[in-house]
Amino acid sequence: MQILVFVAGCVLGAVAIVFALRGQLADLRKAKDEAQGRESNANAKAATSAAEATAALVGKAAALKEVEAANRRADDMVGKEQEKLQAIVRAKDDQIEKLNEFIAGAKEAMTKEFQAVSGGVLKDAREQLAKRAEEIINQHGEKTSGDVALHKEQIAKMLGPVEESMKRLDKHVEESNVARSNAETLLDEQI
Repeated sequence: MQILVFVAGCVLGAVAIVFALRGQLADLRKAKDEAQGRESNANAKAATSAAEATAALVGKAAALKEVEAANRRADDMVGKEQEKLQAIVRAKDDQIEKLNEFIAGAKEAMTKEFQAVSGGVLKDAREQLAKRAEEIINQHGEKTSGDVALHKEQIAKMLGPVEESMKRLDKHVEESNVARSNAETLLDEQI
């Protein structure tokens, strides 16, 4: 019974680990989505900055240089942000892969553990069943031996009068045979 409780605890622990890992996986996916959202926002900001700079450029040549500088800075920021986001995505993908490997390993280990424990439980149950069956057979064997002796005694008591009757019948048949034989002899002599 303790083994079954242990096995149930192991299975529940494995299930809890799987759910915890799935929660982490969901968090990693959420972080990836947020990073992509920030990238879109950064692109939108860069586009907005470029549009504002272009509007100011129409009247001023000096403003043109500032817009170009702003565009370069925005492009640099977008490029750096994209690199950061790609690095985060790669790291999250690596974490997801490691978690999947861990889950697969944990599942395999739990399967092996469960098989080992269940094999032991079945062996113990089989041994206990065989022991109990032997005890029952021995108990019934002793009772049956006693019952047989009692039945023999009772049968002997019941057959005692029948045996007496059979002896009397045999004696009577023998006397009848002797009488018949004598009668036949007399009859032969008279003929």
